[in-house]
Amino acid sequence: MYSSSHQQPTTLSEKPSNPISGGDSSGASAPAQQPASSGLKHSTLKELEMEFSLLRVPLEMANREFRSSQKSVEKDLGILEKAVREMIQKATKQNVSAQDQSIFLDKVVTKLRGVKRKLEETDVLETNYLNNCRERLDHLEQYPVITGAVSRRKSISNITEHEYQLLTGWRRTRVNRVVVDYLLRFGHYETALALSEREHIKHLVDIEVFSRVKHVIESLMKKECSEALKWCSENRSRLRKISSNLEFNLRIQEFIELSKKDKKVEAIVHARKYLTSSQNDAKKNTEEEPVSLTPEQTNMVKKVMASLVFGPSTPIPGYKELYEDSRWNELIEQFKADNYQLHGLTREPTLFMLLRAGLSALKTPHSYEESSININDPLSNELFREIAKDLPFAHHHHSKLVCRITGDIMDDNNPPMVLPNQNVYSLKGLEELAKKNNGLIVDPRGGQTYTLSDAKKLFIM
Repeated sequence: MYSSSHQQPTTLSEKPSNPISGGDSSGASAPAQQPASSGLKHSTLKELEMEFSLLRVPLEMANREFRSSQKSVEKDLGILEKAVREMIQKATKQNVSAQDQSIFLDKVVTKLRGVKRKLEETDVLETNYLNNCRERLDHLEQYPVITGAVSRRKSISNITEHEYQLLTGWRRTRVNRVVVDYLLRFGHYETALALSEREHIKHLVDIEVFSRVKHVIESLMKKECSEALKWCSENRSRLRKISSNLEFNLRIQEFIELSKKDKKVEAIVHARKYLTSSQNDAKKNTEEEPVSLTPEQTNMVKKVMASLVFGPSTPIPGYKELYEDSRWNELIEQFKADNYQLHGLTREPTLFMLLRAGLSALKTPHSYEESSININDPLSNELFREIAKDLPFAHHHHSKLVCRITGDIMDDNNPPMVLPNQNVYSLKGLEELAKKNNGLIVDPRGGQTYTLSDAKKLFIM
């Protein structure tokens, strides 16, 4: 009946109006501008919380290079130290010719030069990642400056052309970043790369993170575990920190694939090697301490061992699911989730989170009423309605009335007017209709005809 529950359509990143209008009244004793800036700061910080991974990813990449280089250098220096000790012991027990000493020292120098080269390469990579973090931080720092300008103008309609270009440019960049992230997560690498290059945002997106593991996902899609297991080996210590069981699940899947091919002997050998004590045998040649199987893993091992008896064609629930191809999709999703966590990425696309936040901010009880359909309201679209159906309704302290005729906000300068059929429009909207129709108003929704004098000013308490 009334359109009071509908807000003016906004972009996903548009900030609330409270900071502009003065923020919390509890700061009345502060200077007049203080509440607005305080509210703006709080609003901006809340919005930028969504950008956490933008800064964390390059830092995680730099940390990864540092740890990898550190292990490699420590290993090389350990070998050199051992060789030097042996040479010293040999020299104290027997005479070593000057030629042998010279050859040995040449080898030491060559090895040290190799270590130096590795350190220099790592330094370049770390510097690039840290510079990238600086670029991303500079990008995020622009937003409080831009929104601060809007706040000082009290309304987005009062900002200068230059400020408007900065605001729309920043938001366009943000939308493009979100779209690239979505494309990368769903395997559209070429499209994501083309978009990032066209919009000049390669430094703001994480193409490297996804391209590095593209071959692993493709391998799992082909029902092969080798590349994923190699990745687990390279990241074993980091995976242990997040309590990942991906490697265990991959070994289970290898066992199941052997069982599918009726290679029962090979499956049992595989289980003894990798599934008896959480891959202890696989870790004999590493510096990692073996980890015992958890109770859940032990039960899973018992279950897959029993599946050898029933075979791939079993209809028995619990064992039938082990042989289904859907397990490969589960492994792919688990691999993606672990990779995201290691690099500080969110588990789901940022696009999904922003959509839900935006739709929830617009959702009202009237959003699903056919009589309230508004072309400017995203929730008039069936797809968006489906996404928002389980989301909570928006909680607004102050409602905004939006005229269905003009799309303008109704306020003291453009008051809401109610027609005899109880439909509400703005005064300017009714005046436009009357001007076009010789003083008569034809209700766009009901079709009834009235004069302007039939409309009464509406007051909302």
